Amino acid sequence: MLYAIEESPVTPGVIWSGSNDGFVQVTRDGGQTWTNVTPPDMPQEGRVQTIDPSPHSAGKAYFAYYRTLLGDLTPFIYKTEDFGETWELLTPGDNGIPAHHATRVIREDTEREGLLYAGTEFGMYISFDDGESWEKFQFNLPRTPITDMKVHQGDLVISTMGRAFWIMDNLSPLRQADAAMADGGAYLFEPEDAYRLRGGGFGGFGGGTPDEPEYSRNGAELDYMLPAAATSVKVEILDAAGDLVREFESSGPGERTEMAQEMRAPFQRRIGSPTPTTHEGLNRFAWDFTVPGPNGAARGGPMVVPGAYTARLTVNGTAGEFSVVERDFEVMMDPRVAADGVTIADLQAQFDLGIQIRTAIEDADATIERLQGAQARVAEGSDVESELKEIERALLTDRTITSYPQPMLRDQMNYLNSNSQRADQRPAADMYERLDVLVTELEQHKERLQRLIRMVTDH
Repeated sequence: MLYAIEESPVTPGVIWSGSNDGFVQVTRDGGQTWTNVTPPDMPQEGRVQTIDPSPHSAGKAYFAYYRTLLGDLTPFIYKTEDFGETWELLTPGDNGIPAHHATRVIREDTEREGLLYAGTEFGMYISFDDGESWEKFQFNLPRTPITDMKVHQGDLVISTMGRAFWIMDNLSPLRQADAAMADGGAYLFEPEDAYRLRGGGFGGFGGGTPDEPEYSRNGAELDYMLPAAATSVKVEILDAAGDLVREFESSGPGERTEMAQEMRAPFQRRIGSPTPTTHEGLNRFAWDFTVPGPNGAARGGPMVVPGAYTARLTVNGTAGEFSVVERDFEVMMDPRVAADGVTIADLQAQFDLGIQIRTAIEDADATIERLQGAQARVAEGSDVESELKEIERALLTDRTITSYPQPMLRDQMNYLNSNSQRADQRPAADMYERLDVLVTELEQHKERLQRLIRMVTDH
């Protein structure tokens, strides 16, 4: 019975098959004729579990073979580079994969030739030298049988025996490992171009419960290698003109999650912003495409417009060494948004409106600070104090009202900011109109406040 059959992605008509009783065959004419190319020294009566024709050469292929049903846990991964005329055993038991880790699946990376991923009865292994040596590749993956794998759109998708599906996001650091190791210093990998997406789940990533899926974070993933632990790391994002868009430092306050309550149900939200890690080896940092919020806040700023950007990595080492590395990448529009008719110009208008609202919020906050300063200096019970309280009531929502307090000007600006940035869209005309109304009201309060401050100062 055939158990595996795969066509070469390089040359149509080259097809490999493997059977449940241990035979490997190949056809080079689309199935008109077949040749038995089973390795002559391979023990019989096992199962050819997977065959992986190389995405780089028509004559190259791998297969994983196992005999666990016969009580034999020996690993068998074979490689050919001449259409099966000769085979090399890649798992002799002394080059990384133990002699009792039976193998179920082998896949070659679609981009980097010779980068291999192997799934065994007891977890994952990786080879950077076409199977000459293997290393454990487990991370947080359960030590469980790996039943199949697929390299898909730059990710490694894994199925397991009873322990769910797993995905390793963004294989680009593995594909660039040779360059990183040869460099010897702090190394910023070439980033993958990133789709500008909104949302993204929490699950295990954000502190959810163990029974929830763990979602990857939306954003541009920036991977870097440190030869030793660093004293500080800074990540900067620059736009096409070289202007600073965002910066993150390892000494920053960091990010946490908290539970909040909406009308229907509680939800999780992130507070603060992530900080670059400084440990030796591979580090990953994700930028969520936003600029700072009002008053430099970590959150609340609009998302940038798709286009060309540069990541700059600055590292201060423990021995006083200093290095700066830059890499370019592209922020791409969500194709689903483009299919709905949204244009780059629409997103630019949305970004510009977000910056205008941010400026208005900062102006309101500065006004509130001046108001509170004046309140601290005014005499109690005076007419000036009464007028200052009127301004306060107009600007700030009364939090002593616990059931649906009326949002006042500052919170109305927050609402406008949130509503204008909630989805990828061209801002509606009423958003601009509402901003004009709020700014006009704020200016009136500022003029009144300035008059009262002069009265306090004069007396």
